[in-house]
Amino acid sequence: MPLPGWRAAYVGDVMGWPERQHRHFAGYAASQVIGVDVDKTIPVLDPSKNLARATEKLGNPMFTTGYIGRFPNNPNKVNHYDMNLVFIDELLWHLNWTGDLEEAREFWPTIVRHLAWEKRVFDPDDDGLYDAYCCIWASDGLYYDGGAVTHSSAYNLRANREAAKIARLLGETRQAEAYEKEAKKIQHAIDEELWLEEEGVWAECKDAFGLKRQHKHPGLWTVYHAIDSEVGTPLQRYRATRYVDDNIPHFPILTEVGNSPLQAS
Repeated sequence: MPLPGWRAAYVGDVMGWPERQHRHFAGYAASQVIGVDVDKTIPVLDPSKNLARATEKLGNPMFTTGYIGRFPNNPNKVNHYDMNLVFIDELLWHLNWTGDLEEAREFWPTIVRHLAWEKRVFDPDDDGLYDAYCCIWASDGLYYDGGAVTHSSAYNLRANREAAKIARLLGETRQAEAYEKEAKKIQHAIDEELWLEEEGVWAECKDAFGLKRQHKHPGLWTVYHAIDSEVGTPLQRYRATRYVDDNIPHFPILTEVGNSPLQAS
């Protein structure tokens, strides 16, 4: 199924395929929606999906300028995932691998539109913490009802940091300063609202409504995405791995290799 955020794009450079990587990124950059404003502030929900998600239609808040469609070279076919987040992360890692400034210049408008879209759709209250909706491969069903989420905030932290570096290389000083400011804002917000000092790990999320509770039992994805995006200090990252060791259940897997039992956890 064609979708921009499949994880194969992380390994093309490792395999020595920068040209194939470029074709992939260029094809989906051409699928980014441009010139579509928000029709309604509140998403129009899809009755065919029991109102569980927004209607897949251009003009619904998610499907506006900056969104990347599901098929290469086709910005008109949308999908309910936030594939942008992983796609742009892959692109930023690719640019780190190649160090190709002209390629960075080519994809710069795509990155700029994406970051504006992420901010508009998933951090509308501008508190530096981002909602998450179907944006990682841990589950198609992860959604947080407008809350503040560690893994999506981590992705956006890294994206803003990397965008700031690229902007300075391209001579876009004002944009660099804006992305640096946003990155610092995200990190501060994560530290203040999502880091659990007593538990030594990040909260899965914090509710947007009611008592605005922190969810203090994060999934494994929260730990590895935060570490991969270099959230917090080295000590915080180490403590989070210890949380995994001590608190997340380890289920044994039993199988047979020849006549010898093999156990892993």
